[in-house]
Amino acid sequence: MDDDGLLCDEVLDLTPPPLNESSAVELRRLQQPSVAYNAAAPFSREEFEEAVRILVENERKHMPEPGYADYLQSNTLVYNARFKAVRWIIGSQKRLSLSPESIFCAANYIDRFISLRKCEGWECCMFDLLSIACLYVASKFNETHLPSLHAIQMEGIEHPFEDDLIRRMELSLVEALGWKMRSITPYSYLQLVEWNHTLIPCNFTVEDDVLMKTSHAVTEMLLGLLFDPKFLEFRPSVVAEATLQCVLKDVIIPSRGCNLRYSEHFTSLLPQDQKDGLKVCLEMMNKRRSREETKEECESSTSNNNHSIDISSVKRKREIVPCIVLQNWGGEQKRVKESRGG
Repeated sequence: MDDDGLLCDEVLDLTPPPLNESSAVELRRLQQPSVAYNAAAPFSREEFEEAVRILVENERKHMPEPGYADYLQSNTLVYNARFKAVRWIIGSQKRLSLSPESIFCAANYIDRFISLRKCEGWECCMFDLLSIACLYVASKFNETHLPSLHAIQMEGIEHPFEDDLIRRMELSLVEALGWKMRSITPYSYLQLVEWNHTLIPCNFTVEDDVLMKTSHAVTEMLLGLLFDPKFLEFRPSVVAEATLQCVLKDVIIPSRGCNLRYSEHFTSLLPQDQKDGLKVCLEMMNKRRSREETKEECESSTSNNNHSIDISSVKRKREIVPCIVLQNWGGEQKRVKESRGG
């Protein structure tokens, strides 16, 4: 093993010991498939509302520790390592044919683990190892066909790791997160909406292609938000609702009023103390979208005037250079803190 591998091995030795029998039993239990919602048999309005309430009640258990955004802002090394990890995780979705659930869960694991200050003094290779472990564990919970550790490391990993080392990091991860691996993320709420579109409180039929476009747009927007840590200060339910409102404004369906009533129905299920946070989150999203649209227009205009520009760089809509995100952090960060509920 090379020097980098030895260094990673030494750092990992500071984490919990190898898997014992009780931990192995618990890990196997967690990896058993849970009861899934069935799109072919949507539940009633009462069941839908109860499902949302359960998610809202438990979502705080799956959020990073308070002050995490401030920690990232003050630690450039960790901020950049997280950005790289999220970019790699998202990039792995198409390469490995993974579901969005795996991507959002893996990113959630990354943030929760880092927020526990488990990465102090880490070298870059350790963040690669953590990223692999997070994606591998998330895949166990969400994929029918689990990608191999070799396949996971085929692209974007500078330091290939042995299976044993990855599994030790896997154990460190699940123990650090208190075995709470069925993460509640903003995408969890989108899934409820997808499965229960018949609950839209309007007298019209939503065409499948409209639902597909809406779902795709919301998913893409949520993936883009993973790069922007300040949105981690909001509850997942708030981020989900704000994203849904942003997208519904742009979706052409028979009744704009129906869009509004559908959104209001979902909003009514949020705790009252989160309503102010929703307004702040929605405003931040709209500003972010405006900045991105302006940036894309400028890049498009420049590319038309200078054909030597790399077109692939114009198409990167999800990525925001870390320094640009940090420049916009100041005033918004204060408002996020004021709006975040207990």
